[in-house]
Amino acid sequence: MELDLPAFRFHPTEEELLDFYLKRMIQGKKLQDRKQASGRRPSRTTERGFWKATGSDRPVRSAANPKRLIGLKKTLFYYEGRAPRGTKTDWVMNEYRLPGPPTSSSDAPPKVRRVVVAA
Repeated sequence: MELDLPAFRFHPTEEELLDFYLKRMIQGKKLQDRKQASGRRPSRTTERGFWKATGSDRPVRSAANPKRLIGLKKTLFYYEGRAPRGTKTDWVMNEYRLPGPPTSSSDAPPKVRRVVVAA
């Protein structure tokens, strides 16, 4: 399958996704739907398929200080069709989340929500 995509590439580092993009997003924007309105699990379905997580979360560390955990990463594969009988495709996405609450009270948003960013 060949796609005719525009000449634009969003290619941030893992550290940029977590330290800049994700931290700012959790301060108020609605980002994704939940599988159930009152649930904690994100909805990973699309019109024609779904994203399926594989394996466990892997640590993402700061390039400047490898001992500093800045986030967690999960790999997802795209399946066409409906779960659980979809057909696996070659599309892969990484989902990132922050490891816990902000480290200092000055970083803490007024209302902390569970948010992930995928790339």
